[in-house]
Amino acid sequence: MGGLAVVPWALLVSVQMTGVCGVITKPVHLICYECFRVGSHADCDAHYCSSNDTVCISHEAVMTSKQQTITKISKRCAPRCPNTNSQQEFFPQKEVHVKLTRQCCARNFCNRAPPTHQGPWTLPGALLLLRALL
Repeated sequence: MGGLAVVPWALLVSVQMTGVCGVITKPVHLICYECFRVGSHADCDAHYCSSNDTVCISHEAVMTSKQQTITKISKRCAPRCPNTNSQQEFFPQKEVHVKLTRQCCARNFCNRAPPTHQGPWTLPGALLLLRALL
């Protein structure tokens, strides 16, 4: 008789761990990186969005002049995309270049830092280094 009590208990534990009908339940909330007017993508932290938010948004402003380059990055959760993804460039003053980039996406962590393609260990650099060695 004790063996029969184990079967319903095991079934109950199985349903609790996997969700209804054996489907593993996923987190309800989107996860985006969030920061406001920071100088680096590394300064943005992952954040659970509210239940109303369905997209992640990234804004990047890069101002370049003879003396310096200033980058300001903002990322957040949002209920919808404000507009389509865009990139605008203009020259507000002589020898000052401004590039504004806006991106909107709808997957967890999709507004992370873009991959860097610099240095000898990236694929193009590694292939050139390998060719030089052979």
